Amino acid sequence: MRRGILAALPAALAVGTGLLVVSVASGGGDAGPLRWSGPVVSFTHPTLPTDHIVSGRLRDTSMRPMRVVARRDIRVVDVHGRDLPASAVFTQTFGHGLFDPTRLPEARLPERELMRIGDVGRFQPGDELPVTVSWRDEHGSAPAARIAYPGGSLAIPEESAG
Repeated sequence: MRRGILAALPAALAVGTGLLVVSVASGGGDAGPLRWSGPVVSFTHPTLPTDHIVSGRLRDTSMRPMRVVARRDIRVVDVHGRDLPASAVFTQTFGHGLFDPTRLPEARLPERELMRIGDVGRFQPGDELPVTVSWRDEHGSAPAARIAYPGGSLAIPEESAG
């Protein structure tokens, strides 16, 4: 079966009281060197309908290394290009944001530590890294349209109604 066909067939699964949508991304709608790779999970809890989470893997399709700082470089934008309140991390698991007690808070963390806690994604050509992005729709705002980063943007998988 072709990847493009798989991307058009999202499978909706009821999980607890939430709706979990899993789609296999083909990269369609993605612009720039980063592409969704494999399954992309999109979740909105029914009691928090303005809060959204998307989690998957990104692949660097460029021919050069990339460094992306999650908190600074990854944004969720609405259909008018306005930023929505969002958070991003290069991991698919929870990790606390506390610094090592042996380090002073004002000290800059080493690059390896920033990568370990998911604050920095360092891609070599062809590399894949996990990413989780969450955002909140503001009252009266347009819906989220894209996940933007310097040099490109990613399509947000559509959620189905169960």
